[in-house]
Amino acid sequence: MIKFDGDEDAISVADNVMEVSDFDKYPIMKGDSVNVIVENEEVVFLRKVKGAKKKTTSQETKNDEASVEDTITKEVYCVSQYGLKFVGDKKWTNFSDELQKKDLKSLGVVAKNTVVASISNGKIVDIKVQESKKEDKKEPTVKKSSYRDEEATDKRTASMNAKDIVVALINQQREAVNSKEKIETAISALTKKFYNVTKNL
Repeated sequence: MIKFDGDEDAISVADNVMEVSDFDKYPIMKGDSVNVIVENEEVVFLRKVKGAKKKTTSQETKNDEASVEDTITKEVYCVSQYGLKFVGDKKWTNFSDELQKKDLKSLGVVAKNTVVASISNGKIVDIKVQESKKEDKKEPTVKKSSYRDEEATDKRTASMNAKDIVVALINQQREAVNSKEKIETAISALTKKFYNVTKNL
């Protein structure tokens, strides 16, 4: 992105211009004069005018971080060295001179990340990636295993054992089981006895 003196908004520089220009070796700074061709709101030719006297403007003396006018939290759509565009915004928001010197991509200021940006004089003077909320990890529910089977199985086993005892008594023609009532009483009593013994093992 580049912004010319007197213009309100910055405009983008064509990819082919960025590829052939070595801005690290030949930087274009504030106040420099350039030859430029703009087509469809994009810089398609850019060359620094050698020997041109650098202009000093009052804007350069302003401290970008003098006062923060607004702090916004938004998702980033795209980023350049000079500024970024938020999701839903049509215009770019420029970085302060100080931020332009930083490697913001290494700090996570990249597309699709949500950032918290402080704005002053229309420029981003401070920016950081919003930390994602960590979901509370629920401890897995551990089902305690029981040495014995379920209660129903215990009852069924006790009943079968009681029946076997009563059958044995009947076969021996014992007096305790010589009637229907006595057999039912014996089965009930023996079942309870076996179940209680099994529970207390």
